[in-house]
Amino acid sequence: MARTGRNFSEILDSFRAAKRPAPSKHRPPSTAARPSAPASGPGTGWSLAEERATYAAMKDELLAIHEGRYALIKASKLIGVYQTPGAAEGAAIDLFGDEPRLIKQILRHDPPVYLNNAF
Repeated sequence: MARTGRNFSEILDSFRAAKRPAPSKHRPPSTAARPSAPASGPGTGWSLAEERATYAAMKDELLAIHEGRYALIKASKLIGVYQTPGAAEGAAIDLFGDEPRLIKQILRHDPPVYLNNAF
């Protein structure tokens, strides 16, 4: 089956070319007080809908090259792909502090989520 469109390397190169701060091991102290991030979810304005849509749009290309790894997505941009969730979280903290972002394991099928029915 022939693939159409850009390959993953071209997409990743376009994201890397975008201007963003260089990652650092330590964040400089903020001169202004930062409010803590509100919880994500309905009514908070932090639903990560844009990040989820970005992941869904790129999922097939990510699976072809990075299945099992962890994608870091901020808004509509793939920031990077990491071997472990800890590496992705470290990069996210360096780049975005406590701002919302999506770290998602690249899997063909998402595992089911079981909720306790003790309510």
